[in-house]
Amino acid sequence: MKKVWSFVLLFFLFNLTSAQTNPNALNNLEKENIAVVAKYYECLFKTRDFKTMASLIADKAVYNQAEGLAYGGTYIGFEEWIKMFTKAASYYDLVIEKEPDYFTDISKEQVIIRFTIKCTSKKTGKIISMPISEHFELKAGKITAIRPFYFDTKAFADFLN
Repeated sequence: MKKVWSFVLLFFLFNLTSAQTNPNALNNLEKENIAVVAKYYECLFKTRDFKTMASLIADKAVYNQAEGLAYGGTYIGFEEWIKMFTKAASYYDLVIEKEPDYFTDISKEQVIIRFTIKCTSKKTGKIISMPISEHFELKAGKITAIRPFYFDTKAFADFLN
């Protein structure tokens, strides 16, 4: 079974197109989707412009946080996302250590970003640095789903507690 998953992962990775390494290979839909995700990222991590962010999110969009996190679970709709962002922010202060790389797959309706966060616990003052990726699904120029993946979810969950 491990070989099957390795093959599936390898196949998926070979079908990714990196916006950084080959921007000319992207079609218009891929470029538009990357622009939407880049704007979302800017709104969330840099400007905190939730009004603009709301315009990028489809009605009933789904955000799936890892269940093992203090704010883990499934959040449906932008108002629920705001509650999740607020709860997450109560645990730590976050800065971006490494800006994102953007990737798209051959379906043209998914964008993956990878970047590195550095968080300082509001409770203990401890610091954790961790690469994460966020997988976005888009339809008609709107984000319909996000699923983040932490390099070490257990370490991050322990950091939150």
